[in-house]
Amino acid sequence: MYHCSSAYVIAPLSLPLRNVVVVPGLQTSLRFRLSPRVLRSRRAVVALASSSSATNPSTDRDPRAAARDAAIARLADQGMAFRPVGSFGGRILRSIRMFFTIWNRIKKGSVLLLEPFGPLPDRLPARSFLSNLGRTSSPPPTLTELTESLRKAAHDPRVESVYIRLTQPLTCGYAKLEELRRHLDYVRASGKLVRVYMESGSEKEYFLTLSADRVFLAPESGLSIRGFRVGASFVRGVLDKVGIKAEVQRFGKYKSAGDQLGRYDMSEAQREVLNSLLELRYGSWVEAVAEVTGKSQTEVEAWIEEAPLQSEAFAIPGWVSAIAYEGEILRNPKLDVTEPRTNAQSDEEKEKQRREEDKFKFRAVRTNQYCRVKDSTLGIAGKPVVAIIRANGAINTGKSTSSSLGCDTLIEQVRQAGKRKDVKAIILRIDSPGGSALASDLMWGELRAVREKKPIIASMVDVAASGGYYIAMACNRIVCERSTITGSVGVVTAKLSLGELYQRVGLQREDISKGAYAELDTEYRALNEDEGRYFERGALQAYKRFVAKAASSRGLAEEDMERMAQGRVWAGSQALTNGLADVEGGFWKAVEIAKQESGIAEDQRVRLVEFRSFLPPSPLSVLRGSASSSSATTLLASLASLAKPEILAMSDVDASLGGEPSPVDSYLLSKLRTGDGAEGILRVFSELMSRAFQ
Repeated sequence: MYHCSSAYVIAPLSLPLRNVVVVPGLQTSLRFRLSPRVLRSRRAVVALASSSSATNPSTDRDPRAAARDAAIARLADQGMAFRPVGSFGGRILRSIRMFFTIWNRIKKGSVLLLEPFGPLPDRLPARSFLSNLGRTSSPPPTLTELTESLRKAAHDPRVESVYIRLTQPLTCGYAKLEELRRHLDYVRASGKLVRVYMESGSEKEYFLTLSADRVFLAPESGLSIRGFRVGASFVRGVLDKVGIKAEVQRFGKYKSAGDQLGRYDMSEAQREVLNSLLELRYGSWVEAVAEVTGKSQTEVEAWIEEAPLQSEAFAIPGWVSAIAYEGEILRNPKLDVTEPRTNAQSDEEKEKQRREEDKFKFRAVRTNQYCRVKDSTLGIAGKPVVAIIRANGAINTGKSTSSSLGCDTLIEQVRQAGKRKDVKAIILRIDSPGGSALASDLMWGELRAVREKKPIIASMVDVAASGGYYIAMACNRIVCERSTITGSVGVVTAKLSLGELYQRVGLQREDISKGAYAELDTEYRALNEDEGRYFERGALQAYKRFVAKAASSRGLAEEDMERMAQGRVWAGSQALTNGLADVEGGFWKAVEIAKQESGIAEDQRVRLVEFRSFLPPSPLSVLRGSASSSSATTLLASLASLAKPEILAMSDVDASLGGEPSPVDSYLLSKLRTGDGAEGILRVFSELMSRAFQ
């Protein structure tokens, strides 16, 4: 990489063009036209800065512009250096493909409209008719839908800029926001502007706006910047009242999974972990805001403590670009706040401004349409194939669903990718808090076998902890964001005993058994002392095997891994320091590493082949809905599923940092909603809950 403080630099004859990074958006008083002879000789002129700013670094400059340039420079380290479609012939072919595109035709001068909200799941959007049958509104956007649209828009000459509407809260973790911000910077690296309009929001929404060129806030906006908090709810007292006993055994000092069911308050170990994660999140947020706004970290912290209420308070210090109604922005051809018609303007100038506003039409293209544009249409598709396999949701045995990861599904996908000769590498995208220890180990074994044939790179999203980390450590390399929640190397056993509940509803049960542990999974009573010790031995062996495999996979001594295990949850930045992960970055950093591991040239584009993680619902199941039964047989079967002892490799912390029920508690309570007798169970549970508080 060539660095220079002068206004321009001539790359030497031996330097390939791919080693010269053109940074668009920087102001320069010099204009260059490259002649064919210069292009053939592989010389390049790179505008670095204006001559005035080069000679006078103290020149006042918009802090957002300086932060933008720094963010664009960092893209090269993340495998996302912007490389336009290079040859003249390539641009001609791109124009021909776009001209003959019949479906999803995009008009020149379009603006890519993004409306992110909700959890932003890391999966492909559902595009089938049946999957959207019965919807009264558009489905929430997915992270993949947003990032792919941004990447394509950066290379699409028909798209002039990006416009983001933040009108609903984001409930995803910060790792997804870091990935999304990186793609916004990629668009800005192409020379296109990113604008954000906010009607409401909090710290997450404001964090996303840090990668925008202009940020507009509605006059009566509900933007709320009040700081960060973590917490946990404990329902053991409630369960006591309704006659349900949670039996939870943990292995590891910090393995607090299940505490919300089995304890009345927070343990000191859980408090220590949550405090650590809170400090890291608060510090990284303050640092990011300070860099973009040009404020000191002390000023940002004072701003949080002040917690301004009025939207005008955000504009006066320069935290946002302007306070404006959306109509004012969309009427302006520059998608900016309309300049007022002052007396200094002549009548002719006022009339010209009015005509421009009347003639302008905001031509928006939404992501659910634009993400269907093919890479090949834009000339950014390659020939080498990299397979993408997504591991999302709680881990179970069996098949995957829209909200869970089934080991059978993932194992089959990994096998198919391993067999395909055109697949050069595999990227495993993980967004899972873990789940069944058995299912995690089965997937670990298959991944280890396939990685002997071709490289597998783990790319962590918001959460890849416990069972999620279990499958990540089977890969050749692990890539994570700084805000990823990972680690939690440990296991927990959980069982709900319903004997007292049975008595309260008048249900009597008797079993006749043969064998000391034949009634191990009975639901009508708690485990006795012998049964408890028996099950504990099995869970302890599972924990020791987990630690040993983690140490072997990461090339560490078991003693060192034991110190980092103990069920402790780590932030991605901590995992990078203690050796649990290899490289900081997102999806495209994983692609870059996959290319290196498989021998694909650095400057060669690849073709990404997605292996879908679950099958869409069948036509009959969509039309008739799910069958339900209230028979005594199905009710008992569903109740029994709650009480079966299970060894879980599951994290107790998710992207919300304890703001919601932990994954392991949600995993157990979700069984109340599964099975044919679910409605009956919920009715009984609701009735007992109401009685408990009378």
